[in-house]
Amino acid sequence: MAFAGFSGIGISTLNGIYGSSWDSKRGSPYDLWRVLTDAGYAALANDIRFDVKGGGSPSLNYRVYKNTFWQVGGYNAKFIAEVAGNAPNNRFGWYEKGHAGDVGDISKSTWDQLFSGLDTNGDTVSFFDSSEIGFWLNPNGVYGSYYFTDTNSNSGNLQAVVFGLGGYSGFNNNEYLICLEDLRYSGYTDRDFQDMIIRVKSTPEPATLSLLGLGLIGYALKFKKRRGVKT
Repeated sequence: MAFAGFSGIGISTLNGIYGSSWDSKRGSPYDLWRVLTDAGYAALANDIRFDVKGGGSPSLNYRVYKNTFWQVGGYNAKFIAEVAGNAPNNRFGWYEKGHAGDVGDISKSTWDQLFSGLDTNGDTVSFFDSSEIGFWLNPNGVYGSYYFTDTNSNSGNLQAVVFGLGGYSGFNNNEYLICLEDLRYSGYTDRDFQDMIIRVKSTPEPATLSLLGLGLIGYALKFKKRRGVKT
């Protein structure tokens, strides 16, 4: 499994969770489903369109997750799209479960940055972590302001929609799209969840690392900064 702890949600329920305005730019070229269609995720985009607009039934492959953490392991992250006025200053990265409050503190090794406003569509980065992780967004580079894939770390706000890609042709069960909102969901926001879209894929690790990930090797890795390698 790619997730250590998650809540999986089935088809035709996204509006019931995120509210009818979660994709509020309806009719514009910036609807989440339109952006994902242009980015090459047409099958998922079509399911999202049905869920948001009605008039059809999403496929049985359709899954969305919240309160999400990924397991110990190696990962590839790919920058898919960013449709946001804050795009030049938005930053994205990972954090270890239980350490959302560490993000931004350069003395801590429990988090790291993966993408910044200088990165563009198609950029990729690989990294490894020895703890369960979630992901964060720093909107517009505002000091001390971070939104997380884990709702509980956002004071209950829903700042990210995580879609499973495993049911769709051409994707594996360990691949996900993280679609982020860069304005506070409970405040003045468009709730469109296309301000930054990142594809995450977990990668196999050598058996020794898998077995010892929470042992001596994991202990050694935990206390040093694990910078990603961009390509």
